[in-house]
Amino acid sequence: SALDLPKLTSEEAARLESPVTRQEIKEALFSCDPSKAPGYDGFNLRCIRKMWPIIGEDFYTAILDFFASGILNCSFNTTWVILIPKKNEAKEIADFRPISLVGSVYKVIAKVLSKRH
Repeated sequence: SALDLPKLTSEEAARLESPVTRQEIKEALFSCDPSKAPGYDGFNLRCIRKMWPIIGEDFYTAILDFFASGILNCSFNTTWVILIPKKNEAKEIADFRPISLVGSVYKVIAKVLSKRH
């Protein structure tokens, strides 16, 4: 059976395909919850924000390069799934809660796109 998914209007498609701005990137970064778990690299968004004056240009470059080329460096696309015990002495798979540790660059790219729709 085919899925009946809604289609984008031409205006929505144009908005998604328009060039990403530095302002969008910064707004996306600063609108993400900074207390979320860090990615595989150990950096959470709070750290990225604090280091913004030092790494901001590199962060912009990484994200703008992705949108220009459509190629995401594999290190930015790495996600680890970690099992967190729900109770002491967890033994069965149902005793664990999975969380995904997604890198900061990926989180910001996703936020930029989600805010455009």
